[in-house]
Amino acid sequence: MEYEDKFKEIKTRWEKAQKRADTFIQTWEECYEFTQPNRPSFYEEVEGERRDHRIYDSSPVTYTQEFANKMQSGLAPSGSRWATFTGGSALDDDQRRRIQPELDQITGTVFDAINESNFADSLNEVLMELSLGTSGLLVNDPGRGRPINHIAVPLPALRIDNGWDGKVDTIFRTQLMRPHELELAWGKTAVIPERMRGEGNQNKYFKIRDVVFRDWSKKGTPTWNYCVYCDGDDSMLIFEDTFKGRGANPWIISRWSTYSSEAYGRGPVFNALGDIKALNLTMQLIFENAEMSISGMWTAIDDGVLNMDTVTFVPGVVLPVGPNGGIQPLQPGGNFDVSMLILKEMRQNIRKALFADTLGAPEGTPMSATEVAQRMSELARTIGAPLSRLWNELFVPYLERVVYILNKRKDIDLPLLDDKVVNIVPQSPLARASRNEDISQLVNFSQVVGSTFGPQIAALYMKDDKIIEYLADLYNIPANLIRNSAEREQTATQVGQAATDLQSAGLDPNTALQSVMP
Repeated sequence: MEYEDKFKEIKTRWEKAQKRADTFIQTWEECYEFTQPNRPSFYEEVEGERRDHRIYDSSPVTYTQEFANKMQSGLAPSGSRWATFTGGSALDDDQRRRIQPELDQITGTVFDAINESNFADSLNEVLMELSLGTSGLLVNDPGRGRPINHIAVPLPALRIDNGWDGKVDTIFRTQLMRPHELELAWGKTAVIPERMRGEGNQNKYFKIRDVVFRDWSKKGTPTWNYCVYCDGDDSMLIFEDTFKGRGANPWIISRWSTYSSEAYGRGPVFNALGDIKALNLTMQLIFENAEMSISGMWTAIDDGVLNMDTVTFVPGVVLPVGPNGGIQPLQPGGNFDVSMLILKEMRQNIRKALFADTLGAPEGTPMSATEVAQRMSELARTIGAPLSRLWNELFVPYLERVVYILNKRKDIDLPLLDDKVVNIVPQSPLARASRNEDISQLVNFSQVVGSTFGPQIAALYMKDDKIIEYLADLYNIPANLIRNSAEREQTATQVGQAATDLQSAGLDPNTALQSVMP
């Protein structure tokens, strides 16, 4: 594709992506202003400038941070293995059990690489952005021997657009860079545009934009075109590349929830913005009312003795007044105590929207582990569809990207990663809380069958070995701790033979069985 045609396509994609963002920017800016005042603005600002001058109640700021922290601890706790690789649907049970130890080893290598990187810090920023509805994470490979690098890209620098299938197929990032930084970012093959050259431009910042867009003309293997250019200079590309295969694209774009015709998502803060602004306005009016209550409002007769232009009310001041005049306090016409009745309700609505009330306030008797598990299950049900979207748009593509990088480094050998051969299974606290219902159903079923028909009938109908394997999968027990079918048959044969020999010698079978069991 020639430069002219490529720049024409890039310009068309940019205008479309920017048009989509224009309808959200004002609302995003308000979300930032009232919940994340220190995040970059969509408009021009001075570095270090304070942006909290309109905040009269900081509760939404705290609740948003709690939301990000709770989502991170529930979905991908720092330092833990919040997912695992298992055999897919194309493999039978025996094949899955045979390859599981190797997959467990690969899982360990993958999460060692993740935990050595800055993923936990970047994920918290991603979740803060996700509270508005859309987040961008850039996962780069700095080379073998160095940790994977993660960059959380804020919304002001991010523009996206959907493809024909409703998935994001165009991603723009805009950043300010100096000419010498281009080679540091994209290597010696980076071309410095003409407008950036010259002695006077060495320390000048230019607007650099890079774009990744899906090449739909390439069938089968996903293919992405990557281009870097200077905004306002259509003469040449600074850098270009092509990404092929699952995990080759370094961008991870996730949305909280979307409408079918929209590319950008709508998050909890976006949806609760009305309550957040109402709470802030109510607190502002309370402060204004408090100021009037403290300093008061006064009436005075303009009799020529009291100078209304210079009078001040400070402790100990003596104000001259006429013999028939004086200063009288003016009582306000309204009573603002009613505001306290709605403040608590508005804060509660905001906390509920940001899932901050799941575990309740730390008061009274501490909750038991069972109650905590039940509330985590309730949180998973409350989040609902966004939880599934997060897994499919954020964590699965991220693991595919990490596997791609480690395969490229030859740290692992997992060339095929799909649901049919190798499946990615979540093991986060929220995922385990959802599986607790399956465990409870199985336990309740076995108890009902045993109590109704007796243990003999229950043992006749229920397959103990299959139930143990099923529970091991639900509890994510490592495969090397569970005997496979061959090992179970061998152990049963040894136990039976030893019990027969000892029984022939006149010993109690139960004692014999206990003595030979491993």
